[in-house]
Amino acid sequence: MRNSNRLKSTRSYIAQNAAIDSRLYDQLRSLNIVTSTDQLSILCGRNPSYIRCMRSKGLGMKLGSLAVLRERLSQRMETEADPTSAIIAGYAMKVVEQSISEKCRIQDQHLSGSGRQKYSWR
Repeated sequence: MRNSNRLKSTRSYIAQNAAIDSRLYDQLRSLNIVTSTDQLSILCGRNPSYIRCMRSKGLGMKLGSLAVLRERLSQRMETEADPTSAIIAGYAMKVVEQSISEKCRIQDQHLSGSGRQKYSWR
């Protein structure tokens, strides 16, 4: 029974992770930051097939890749001459930060539910 619960937890974690990635891609596409997953992969500092490969393996984007994406959007926001484009880049950066926070939250929930010791500030 314990393994069954762990499997359900893992499946839920994977599904939530995929949903976060999908939502992030849709939001960045609607902001005209990217037009394809290949473009998003490159902005994340990876090769063009990165997102497709991760999806095919049932995995989500790594937090390090999202950190690179956030930094690149920050640089774009700071160097953009057009104020509207700078505002859009800043909003996109906030969307990425939200995705990072959500991924950290579900990872923490998954780890604490798997019997691993949860970190405590005490």
